[in-house]
Amino acid sequence: LVLVNMDDDGIRNKKTELANFTFDVEMECGVVFSPVVANAKMYYRCMDILPFYRNIQDEGVKLYG
Repeated sequence: LVLVNMDDDGIRNKKTELANFTFDVEMECGVVFSPVVANAKMYYRCMDILPFYRNIQDEGVKLYG
C-alpha cells in the first residue's frame, strides 16, 4: 500500500507514472508486485473498519515513513 496526500483524481492522473516505475523495479529486481495507492486520510479513517486496511495495519512492513 502506498499512502499519498492526493485526492482520487490526483491518484488516477499518476497511475501511468506509477506503472512505469513499478515496471522498471520489476525488471531490475526480478520481482513482481502490485502496489495499491490510497489517500492517507481515507486509510487512517478506515483502517479499523475495512479488513484490507486492518490487515495492512497489523501485518504490513513500513518501507518509508
